[in-house]
Amino acid sequence: MNRIPFIFFITGILSPLPLFLMTIFILFYPASVSIQKLIISFVSYAVILLSFTGGINWILAMQKPILYLQSESEEINKKRMLLAISPCIIGEITIVLTIYKYDLIAIFLLISSYMLLFSYEKKIYLSSELPGGYYSIR
Repeated sequence: MNRIPFIFFITGILSPLPLFLMTIFILFYPASVSIQKLIISFVSYAVILLSFTGGINWILAMQKPILYLQSESEEINKKRMLLAISPCIIGEITIVLTIYKYDLIAIFLLISSYMLLFSYEKKIYLSSELPGGYYSIR
């Protein structure tokens, strides 16, 4: 498969930058700013990135032919589609948790989701199915 175009690679690398900046701001926030609003902003942006990853997996699931044995292809398709829609569902749960001030649980759920999604992607996609440089961005 082709390599990811350079501009997409750069924007993919820079997309977590707002999360790092928000983390620094949360750590050193002025007393006049509500910490809860900052955390909701942080979690919301992290959910957007997670959902975007789900969208990428949706595209990969729809476009790529199954390269495994035919008898397993239906099961692999189900796993790929589950992988594609689960980030949005998990994202909504984390936003609700944050609204109800379960911030640490929400952040733990987000971190776990990113890690599980990455490891699961490695299991269900052949490296030849993904664009060159995909795992570098992830």
